[in-house]
Amino acid sequence: MIGRQIDENPAGIHLPLEPLPGHTSRGRLERVLRRGEFAVTTELNPPDSADPEDVYN
Repeated sequence: MIGRQIDENPAGIHLPLEPLPGHTSRGRLERVLRRGEFAVTTELNPPDSADPEDVYN
């Protein structure tokens, strides 16, 4: 089949990823993902107004 990927890990085992050579990061998201854990991210848009109270509404 065209476009079909072969699952190299059919058992679903999440193995930690090795650090990239010459790359260091103290970011929490990268640490979580490299350990093979599940992570949720979200994006927030800034308010349309300059009034700080609008953030809480």
